[in-house]
Amino acid sequence: MRVRHPSWMEIAFQVLAVLLLVVFILDFVQAATAVACGQQGLEPGSNCYPWGAEGPAAGYWQYRSKATYLISCILQIAVLLFAFAVPFLVKRAIISLGLMLLLILPSLLILV
Repeated sequence: MRVRHPSWMEIAFQVLAVLLLVVFILDFVQAATAVACGQQGLEPGSNCYPWGAEGPAAGYWQYRSKATYLISCILQIAVLLFAFAVPFLVKRAIISLGLMLLLILPSLLILV
């Protein structure tokens, strides 16, 4: 099987996917070591996340528990890795670009 070389537009989307990967991996590492913000005895400015029904993120399903948040981060990282590999797996550039856009756009919306 011959591997197709990505176009410049696909490379731009791959760079975006890598940047998002870095953000989500750093977020995963920070969240894995964080504690809930509602715990007693936390110092101001400490490393905490709003797990459960507290804070401004109370309505989002990812924040219901620490385990749920970490699993959603892992799934998002897997999707971004797949988005990076799409140009090598799909023969036509237009299909590759559309699929990459569908995979990367939700990641951008999560960050906003």
